[in-house]
Amino acid sequence: VYSILDGKVKDVYSNVLEGTCVVIEHDGGLVSEYASLASDVKVKVGDDVSRGDIIGTVSASANAECEAGDHLHFSLIDNDKKIDPAAYLNISTNK
Repeated sequence: VYSILDGKVKDVYSNVLEGTCVVIEHDGGLVSEYASLASDVKVKVGDDVSRGDIIGTVSASANAECEAGDHLHFSLIDNDKKIDPAAYLNISTNK
């Protein structure tokens, strides 16, 4: 799993529902959240990361979604509002 943009690691935590999570703050009020990671994440709180830096690997650590197997649960938040990350991932949402 790679950081979507340059930023600073705001939080690294684990809980039963989300598994192991990494939260990265980016410029302009943007925050990326990566959940269901393996417990051996490659970053710690306060680390500066660049776009494309490895932050961890996918796993089935999110108990709420364990039937999905190893996967990444990714969220992008712009000024406290969840947004569609497609524009930042260079993918089309048209089907």
